[in-house]
Amino acid sequence: MSKYSIWELYEEGEGFAYADSILGLSNQHKGKLLIGEEFEDPFPRPYINNLLKGKIGDVIGNALSALILCSNIVDLLPKEGVQILPATCYKALKNSYNLVNILNKKDCFDREKSKFTTYKEDREMLSGLKLLVIDEKKLKGIPIIRLGEFSNTILVHDSLREKIHGVSDSPGIFTAIKDYNF
Repeated sequence: MSKYSIWELYEEGEGFAYADSILGLSNQHKGKLLIGEEFEDPFPRPYINNLLKGKIGDVIGNALSALILCSNIVDLLPKEGVQILPATCYKALKNSYNLVNILNKKDCFDREKSKFTTYKEDREMLSGLKLLVIDEKKLKGIPIIRLGEFSNTILVHDSLREKIHGVSDSPGIFTAIKDYNF
């Protein structure tokens, strides 16, 4: 049984506030955030300029698929392999939020055991995934890491997931690897 889960954000319409617009990030910043590349000084200053109606959770889903986390979750993250950028919002929120860039990445997708489909034009590019299998030995227990082959997929070790659930009733969605598909 896997010791990791996929951390997914709340989507628009799931009952939680959703940031449909974030200012202060250039296209280059957005690209770095998507692949987990470190921001250099001067750091961007993310500004949530619109929240769609819903409960304000400890994780704010958004159009960038970026981790926007409340400080109670950020405090649990490891100090290495993670870049934290304070975010501001157009309206006053009860808690402070941060945009979190996960820098740890590891290629661990097992193409032999996973079940997937590819595009006819490019057999390396997945068009669908029915069963995800990863080689956990390559992860070496790292608490939070990007799946190298799918950089917008965040893996969270069970120990960190349990800590997050201990401080939050709205931490996003943790999907068992065996149940993850697209």
